[in-house]
Formats: sequence, C-alpha cells, structure tokens
Amino acid sequence: MMTNWGTRLVALAAVLVATPATAEMNCYEPQWQRFADPQLGVALEVSTDVHQSYSLDREKFVNIETRERARPGNEIGGRCSSFNFNVVDFGNNSISDAAGLLKDHSDRIASGGLNGFKVIRNRALTFQGLPAREVIFTFTIDYFHTPATHRYLSVARDNKLYTFGWVWGDAGAVPADSARVYDSIRFTPVAADPNGRSRAMLEDTILLYWLRGEYPTTIHMSPSLRQIADPKRVAESKLVDGYGYVQKVDYLRTEKGFRVFRVEHSKAIVDWYTADDGNQISALYWKKVRDL
Repeated sequence: MMTNWGTRLVALAAVLVATPATAEMNCYEPQWQRFADPQLGVALEVSTDVHQSYSLDREKFVNIETRERARPGNEIGGRCSSFNFNVVDFGNNSISDAAGLLKDHSDRIASGGLNGFKVIRNRALTFQGLPAREVIFTFTIDYFHTPATHRYLSVARDNKLYTFGWVWGDAGAVPADSARVYDSIRFTPVAADPNGRSRAMLEDTILLYWLRGEYPTTIHMSPSLRQIADPKRVAESKLVDGYGYVQKVDYLRTEKGFRVFRVEHSKAIVDWYTADDGNQISALYWKKVRDL
C-alpha cells in the first residue's frame, strides 16, 4: 500500500527543488499566522497563506495537501525555506504496524535519484507521543553543484499518515522559519469529515477531466455519467477553463441528494453539485455565482 505513496513523495521532492533552491538569495519576509484544520486534527504556524487540495491516490485513499503560497512580503536577507504537508486518510483502515509503515515510507523518500544525493538523517523518533520518522537529505540542483536540502517529518496517527516537508536553498542547518513551523505543530482532536471523499473526487474531476488537455486515466465518474459528459468534454473544458484553477473549496449544504461545494476558482466563484456513492460520481452539474 505504501509503495506507490512513497514513490510519489520522492517524485514530489524532485519537482520542488528548482524553485526553493534560490531561497537564500531570494528570501521574503514571512507573514506568520496560525493555521488549524479540525478535520485533519492538526494546528501549526505558517509563514503565509496556504492552498489546500484534496485528491484520491492510486489506492483510493483521500490525500490532502496543504502548501504555502508565495510570500507577499518584501525581500529580506538571510535564509528561509518553503513548507508543505500531506495527510493520507486511510478511512476505516487503522495503522497496525506504524514502525514498519514509517520506515518503508521514509526509506523511499531517502532512496536517492537526485544529483549529489546525500542522506543526512533517517531516524525513528517519538513526536508528541506518536511514532514518527525524520528524513533530511541534500542534493545539487544543477551542474554548478548548487546545493539544496529537503527535510521530512512523517507521523503515524490512528488512520492517518502525516508528512510535513521543508525545502531550503543550501546545505546548511535548518533555517529559523523551518524550525519555527516544526516547533509549532500540534495534533488536535479529529473532527469527522463526511464530505472529504466527495470533495476529493470533485477536485480530481475539475483538474483531470476538464482543465487538462489529455483524456485522464483516472476518472471517478460512473459509466452512465461518462456517456453524458464525454461528448460535451471539449466544449465544457473551455467553459471550466474560463473559471480557472481551484483556489478554495467550502462545503455549503446537501440539497436534493447533491452535496453542494462553493469553489473559488482563480477567475470565478462556482457552486458545484455532486452526487456519489464514495467511489463514483453519478451526477454532477454547476452554477457560476460570479466572476472575480
């Protein structure tokens, strides 16, 4: 089960190195604020606003990614990092072998494949009474041996795997902003989220089915819904593209068997109506509220 997830995190690490690697020369003033998500059961400090996205992974578990946006403050001297964290919700599957899962997960994160790759730390620990592992590795981003560092803290809790990640643009010690985020992490009681899977399927569908040009290999629509949607996909893709990418999602209500999500796209506010059985969407439509 963790094989695909671990591989995806290594791929994510490779994607992230280019932008944060210049952090030492382009460090922007943090705008510290408290972020809390009762459904994820975690609260912490972040250095700017965050963007949160839901999706289903290959094993159909809900994956929630929370990523810091670009800092809007002035450029300052010193060193700084970027931050994101992922939560995999295993639903009714409790983690029975936390040590084994975390070791496999961390070993795959630390499996290399990057230029000048060097593992600094891969260790088991207890974090706020929970089983955890920390991985730190360095690598070079180009032929000039420009260094960068990734740090991951993975924590197993009940039916969730949390992975907190930082990137900074040198091979030095943990920057002060990274340490501040790490020290601020607190686990809180988890509130039930009956709409998480529906949100994940909706976000996947908006992104993969309408906003990308290729026909997706992952489709959460039922066969009957695809028969309706496929002939209209090209035309409706242009319409959805006019709304822009998803920025923020709020569950509004349930209405006549549909869950209604208010989605803030980059160019419009749209109410999306979706009906599903937890595995496939059987009905879906939307109404634009206003342009932005």
